[in-house]
Amino acid sequence: MTVMEMFRHLTRKARQSDSVARVLWRTQMAGNRVSAVKRPIAAVLISGSLLGSASAKNCTLSNEFQLSRSQVLAGVLEDPIPLPLPGFRLELLAGRHVTGTAATSSNGEYSFGEVPVGHYRIRIRHGGDPFCAPEVNCNEAGCLVQRQVRLNPKNKPEVVY
Repeated sequence: MTVMEMFRHLTRKARQSDSVARVLWRTQMAGNRVSAVKRPIAAVLISGSLLGSASAKNCTLSNEFQLSRSQVLAGVLEDPIPLPLPGFRLELLAGRHVTGTAATSSNGEYSFGEVPVGHYRIRIRHGGDPFCAPEVNCNEAGCLVQRQVRLNPKNKPEVVY
């Protein structure tokens, strides 16, 4: 099984078990092939590079963005593969106050509905916080929430070669 095949397999298992931490495994690498699967950890290898860092900060809260006009804030969340992320909870924050919540559907879709003018952040919630909040990009036409989220580097990696 190649590393990418293992990553896809673990991602599917994470959706089935509803806990990424239970299915991200310590792997022993032999060249570019996975030769053994051992015990659960919170690290994933892709082509020999580690996603995550033991000293990295938590990224479950997005960058602050400003809506200069009221707009519907909705989208789809996908993992790095990209596959939809069902069952994730998203919170819309103004300062430290939660002003809206949304949950992703089986297709990864979510909506905060019509959001008024203001400064906001998005927080992503799921067991163990395995992913970073989506990035939000704004321009004159409005704000767009990126589809793909990346793995959260706060989860301490462990790699065995």
